[in-house]
Amino acid sequence: MRRLLIAGVVTACVAVLVVIALVIAAVVRGGQVAIPALPAPLKPEECNIKIGSDTAELTLEQGQHSSTIAAIGFLRGDGVRGVTVALATALQESKLENTPGGDRDSVGLFQQRPSQGWGTPAQLADPRYAANAFYRRLETVDNWQSKPVAQAAQAVQRSADGSAYAGWEPEATTLATAYSGQTAGAVTCLTRNSHSTSALGEDLRRDLRADLGSAASFALGPGNAAGVPSLRVSAKPAGADLQTYRRIEFWLVAHAQEYRVATVAYRDVKWTATDGTWKALPTADPTGHIVVTFT
Repeated sequence: MRRLLIAGVVTACVAVLVVIALVIAAVVRGGQVAIPALPAPLKPEECNIKIGSDTAELTLEQGQHSSTIAAIGFLRGDGVRGVTVALATALQESKLENTPGGDRDSVGLFQQRPSQGWGTPAQLADPRYAANAFYRRLETVDNWQSKPVAQAAQAVQRSADGSAYAGWEPEATTLATAYSGQTAGAVTCLTRNSHSTSALGEDLRRDLRADLGSAASFALGPGNAAGVPSLRVSAKPAGADLQTYRRIEFWLVAHAQEYRVATVAYRDVKWTATDGTWKALPTADPTGHIVVTFT
């Protein structure tokens, strides 16, 4: 058996050497050896956040959770500063992943503890509940707006090492500024696969309202080839500024995988899930709606 194995190995080696010799001979004679072209690598499914020269790369899950945290902070009126504190905290505590457990009885994005009065484990596993709980406590901290980010976060969390939040301040600031809607195209995500229920439009409308309150109104538009209707979103009140519309746009982009969003278009720009970019439209839509289509 051992001799057969050795013989097989020797035969295989000889075959490889023969192939190599033939290739070398062809090259020496000036012949061409056909080498199959490698397929271009697929771009990763992820979210890219960019403000000026500052960038952040997030997984789709991180993009979804960071968008929710930001939207709720803006809805509560805590502004870019408050959202920065919340995102720096969540980045340190969970890396923006909704973890089911942690140190002792810690739960969720902010690793909040039921034993410390934050809520039940089920409540804290809900990103919206967890974000609101964080902001409620932040808003009770005296002069939190003027405190360094790490100090404000520590006043809420009371962790073992409050200085750790400072390391996340640059990324949190980039995310908060992007989600505020100050800059066009600041939030892009690329997604190919979607995981959602069949009630796409209804789920999206429910959760968009939960994160942005009454800042948006909705109307169903024409369906696609599969019969799934598009969704038309308008900011409220009528005549809302461009920054408000961008906040809604970026929320939709960051949640695209969850709700099987294929495109988001507003006036003269359009984002597409499969290439993850914003592009100019040849003709602007004068209706003032954000038009959302689904896969």
